[in-house]
Amino acid sequence: MKLKGKIKPSIPLWIALGLGLLISLLVFRLVSFSAKVTDYYTPAVLVSEDFVEAAEHLRDSLGQKEPAASTSMVRIHFRSSFQKFRKFMALFHRDGLHFNAQVIEVGDEVLALLAAHNFNPLPNRLDKLTEVASQNLRQHQEEIRRAKLNIQFSAYLVALLSLLLLGAGFYYTKLELRLQEIREQEAATLSAIKALVNALEARDAYTKGHSARVARYALQLGKALNCCSCDLDALELAAIMHDIGKIGVPDQALLKAGKLTEEEYGLIKKHPRIGETILADSAHLEKIIPGVLLHHERFDGTGYPQGISGDRIPLMAQIISVADAYDAMTSTRPYRQALSPKQAMEELKRGINTQWEQKIIECFIQTLQNPDSTSQLEFFLQPTPGNPPTSVPKSGARSN
Repeated sequence: MKLKGKIKPSIPLWIALGLGLLISLLVFRLVSFSAKVTDYYTPAVLVSEDFVEAAEHLRDSLGQKEPAASTSMVRIHFRSSFQKFRKFMALFHRDGLHFNAQVIEVGDEVLALLAAHNFNPLPNRLDKLTEVASQNLRQHQEEIRRAKLNIQFSAYLVALLSLLLLGAGFYYTKLELRLQEIREQEAATLSAIKALVNALEARDAYTKGHSARVARYALQLGKALNCCSCDLDALELAAIMHDIGKIGVPDQALLKAGKLTEEEYGLIKKHPRIGETILADSAHLEKIIPGVLLHHERFDGTGYPQGISGDRIPLMAQIISVADAYDAMTSTRPYRQALSPKQAMEELKRGINTQWEQKIIECFIQTLQNPDSTSQLEFFLQPTPGNPPTSVPKSGARSN
């Protein structure tokens, strides 16, 4: 049985790639904001704070004697802090960052008044300078506050996405391990199936290769009826296993060349139930049980083991029934010679609406004109010595 459509390991892989890209973008954003805080926002706040403090000290010093105001360390501090402020703002203004031209303009006026020893307008201009410099300082403080929030948000988001990425990686690893386990289980199941089918067919040289041919015909018919790929996988495996219950039928009934007694025929009719019992213990084979159990049901309700009719018979079982009958009819048995493909097709037509549904028979006959032997289980298709697989199979008196 194939795993296509059951597990899609590419999904967690794409999730992991998407999360990795998001984390990379967020880390870039985090580094960018961190660089701005280090290179601009924090120095801008420090320079602005120093300049505001120098302007306030100069304003306060004007209450002293004029010579002190013009020559004191306060004036030197103001000039130095203003030059630092101007250089710093001019440097980052070229990068499109905030630059308060009004602060520079008023600061230049204050320096000019100090140089001209014109102290009368200074208090007014220093008040203005303190006001605009304080606004500039608050602007930079707000920038650094927003930058810190962005850094925190990006850091938390990176942590969250990293956890998601870790979870996706854990899930993907578990998925891969589970996929490998399923593959190994399926390989073991198919090996066991091959051994069982070979053991069954080794009991009767005349039926060797029967299961493989039935699987091939069933697969062709399933494709013609547009069954989905998952159903085709189950159909083919069910066809391979359809007679597995015969392994529990005594040789005296199974291998008898002549006509069966009622008791012997009763033993033969038990093989679908035996097959169901064999498959019931394997979860991997649960989907194929209807094909194995019900492939001897008839469209008119006279089949076995349940006696169901019409659409109540699963499509899988109806397909296997047609394929089984055709291979039985076109194969040589101890109690009769093989029919030709044309004769077998006529027999199938005669069974329409009694043994089989009309549309299935018509579709099957069409597939015989354009066979497709592609099989997912080619290792079963071994040539049968003395009984080559004729174009099609058969369903005579002993097709059960």
